[in-house]
Amino acid sequence: MNQKQYRTSQGLTLKAFGELIGVAKMTAWRYENGDAPAPKVMQRILEVTDGAIDVRTYYGQHAWE
Repeated sequence: MNQKQYRTSQGLTLKAFGELIGVAKMTAWRYENGDAPAPKVMQRILEVTDGAIDVRTYYGQHAWE
């Protein structure tokens, strides 16, 4: 699942999701549109979503192989 799929399935706006992970609305939008979060932010995303978002949607298929 990617960030947008997760966010919309939870009924979260970009602003609300950004607040959960500690970034601005625009930064959360950038993550949904191709920018990769820094490792510290990615860790927060994994914690907040209980691992529901696949990191490969940010970093590519082979990121953790």
